[in-house]
Amino acid sequence: MVFNFLWNSENVTNAHLAKVIERLHDQYYQQWNTEVTNSPKLSTYNLIKGDQFNFQNYLDCANIDKYRTALFILRCSAHKLAIEEGKFRNIPRNERKCIYCQINVIEDEYNFILVCPLLYRDIRREYVPSYNCDWSTANKFHLSSNLSSLLNEVAKYVNYATLSRECVLGK
Repeated sequence: MVFNFLWNSENVTNAHLAKVIERLHDQYYQQWNTEVTNSPKLSTYNLIKGDQFNFQNYLDCANIDKYRTALFILRCSAHKLAIEEGKFRNIPRNERKCIYCQINVIEDEYNFILVCPLLYRDIRREYVPSYNCDWSTANKFHLSSNLSSLLNEVAKYVNYATLSRECVLGK
């Protein structure tokens, strides 16, 4: 629908305005989705969030500030994992390996939460349901869950695993 006629019309109705607002929203969503989907920096964000353009439940479900903040930092890639730190050191993406595990994988958010077998194993056992850890796949890597209890536990895990990592690194 073209809205050029509205600029010269004195008979603009609420229905017209609703259509304009809907069209602007749709255009913004399409642009946002294209940019997010095509950004290599947002690969984990895409894995977690998908194409949803809505309020994320973890912001309400993780009910203790330090846990919500830890999850937020991870989701926004404001962390110090090799996948992010390597960018600032000009390390090629495929060389940003986890230094804690012997399985020669990139240290990204997925590895941090569900895979790394050494540094985070005990913390993971306590906070992340074993179902997610035993058969780790990208399909289970959802922080957009509606289960507040799961989000709270994952948020606790992220907080304590980050603290553990900082202690090992001496930061």
